Amino acid sequence: VANKDLLMAVDGNGGKLKLGASQDLQLFHDGSHSYIDANNTGDLYIRSLNDDIVIQAYDDVFIYAASGDDGIKVIGDGAVELYHNNVKKFETTSTGVAVTGAVLVNGGGIDIDNNDDIRLRFDNASVFKAGLQVATTAGDMIAGSAINDFAIRAQENMLFSSGGNTEALRLDTSQNATFA
Repeated sequence: VANKDLLMAVDGNGGKLKLGASQDLQLFHDGSHSYIDANNTGDLYIRSLNDDIVIQAYDDVFIYAASGDDGIKVIGDGAVELYHNNVKKFETTSTGVAVTGAVLVNGGGIDIDNNDDIRLRFDNASVFKAGLQVATTAGDMIAGSAINDFAIRAQENMLFSSGGNTEALRLDTSQNATFA
């Protein structure tokens, strides 16, 4: 059945609903799976002009790239996985997240734990500044090396404090030690 005014056709043999002047948008079921096929030169947009778009599956949702490579997997009652070039790079777990590869943080810092137990701050201003703070909110803080030397280096003075930010010891660039 075809109607040239509506630019729509229903293929009686394959059961395909075909839309458009070239019938390049098709909706059909092949006996096992249902499809929306856009066989045209442009993109396929699914949009709502007034509210949300909800994609809900019985169990899992998959988004694949052109060659069938994994892009995003939403596993029912499980992980959300993100892929780059068909390689899993990020996934949620029952205890947090797992990242494979490097993490690039641009324009900010990294705080690990809600008590700032580890904080990395880097400021790439006109003069490079880098900071590393390792802190604990309970018990002793122990840092060491089980293999070789443990080195702490500074371009200028090295300051040590206890009981907050009160300076207790200063080592200057001439290796003079000043105790508070």
